[in-house]
Amino acid sequence: PLRDHFGVPIRVTSGYRSPALNRAIGGSSSSWHSHGCAADIQIPSGRVPLKDVFEYIHNNLPYTELIAEGIDRNGKVSWVHVALVRGREAKNNLDPAGRLCTKYMLTSEGSVHRASYDKIKSMMKS
Repeated sequence: PLRDHFGVPIRVTSGYRSPALNRAIGGSSSSWHSHGCAADIQIPSGRVPLKDVFEYIHNNLPYTELIAEGIDRNGKVSWVHVALVRGREAKNNLDPAGRLCTKYMLTSEGSVHRASYDKIKSMMKS
């Protein structure tokens, strides 16, 4: 859907990760990557800002988890992480337990924080 909408190639930089690989790279033990349900994506041409990709997924596609990863001090996003687990799709940006499904990671911090879509959107620049 992203390629169809934006008309540019999408690069998946990380998809399924075996548990051993996930541990080796310091991934979360609860990562959806280890279940084959997540992808980290970039736009190789740079013609579409990742802020726009994040917004499009949030507003138009089902997801279980949506993260703007590696936001730098200028608001540039390094990649977008999206997970989709059938039956656990976000409803009004909340998971079945009522937690926010949108998150962000700051480059300097390295830890992931839950936040409202509007807060994350305000942190990102085109």
